[in-house]
Amino acid sequence: PFPVLESSGRGAAVRGGRRRAERRGRRRLVGRQWREGVRGAMRQKKTCICFDFDGTIADSYHLFLEKTRHVAQELGYRPISDAQAEHLRGQHVRDIVAQFRIPYYRVPWLVLRLRAEMREGMGRVAPVEGMPGVIAALRGRGYMLGIVSSNCERIVKDFLDRHRIQVFDFLACNSNIFGKVRTLRWVLWRKQLQPAET
Repeated sequence: PFPVLESSGRGAAVRGGRRRAERRGRRRLVGRQWREGVRGAMRQKKTCICFDFDGTIADSYHLFLEKTRHVAQELGYRPISDAQAEHLRGQHVRDIVAQFRIPYYRVPWLVLRLRAEMREGMGRVAPVEGMPGVIAALRGRGYMLGIVSSNCERIVKDFLDRHRIQVFDFLACNSNIFGKVRTLRWVLWRKQLQPAET
């Protein structure tokens, strides 16, 4: 019986080794396919470029700060200092609201009030330096161009018309100030685009 048991043991060991080798091979294949997919997405030509509006196309930061201070003073909130404003730049709206202890139920009203103030002052706002030329150059290369903004569509359109920047294929304006993820997803779906193309 010993040769049979010895042979069986060797066979089990061989089969186990083969299975481990197959698993390693599958893992390497999946890893290689994933890396190739990422590289392919990076190499894929971009066909659509989406811009933010405030601070990217319109140099509206100083107007926004001025109107924010005005509204805060009217409502009895502590005005934002220059140092605070610089610190808050780039932070999420939720973080800003939390730092100033503004009740969430008041945020929609504050947004409407601030937009009304901004609309009155947008005539003083100029495009970000050099941006009209960049936009024109991208358009000349055949890119689809769009704007994704939480600002009011009327404000965006009036600004573009005033400065004769009328080359955009679409505007996607959403009043949700807490993020643009849903708006971006809508743009991808509506324009039948893949994330790698945008």
